[in-house]
Amino acid sequence: MDDFETPLLEVVNRKMEEELGDQVKYVIQEPVVFMRHERDEIMPDGKREKRRIFAIGYDANYLSGNIISGQNHEKYEWVNISNFIPEDYFKGG
Repeated sequence: MDDFETPLLEVVNRKMEEELGDQVKYVIQEPVVFMRHERDEIMPDGKREKRRIFAIGYDANYLSGNIISGQNHEKYEWVNISNFIPEDYFKGG
């Protein structure tokens, strides 16, 4: 999918649904962390390929809904942004 011309908030909303399921309700605030990350992405054929991504972490308010992790996630964790260190969680952070 080519998101280059898509407004960033639309991309964020689509990715949130893909990554957390369609039940999660939230309010996005400001970007608070930027990081590089390398991970094994699960491809449609089930094989894994190394992918490098640039991630933006937003402050957000969780409102409701069950989180259903997307195919490339084994777990999720709530963190406190005031002491969050990406390198402790992500390779290449």
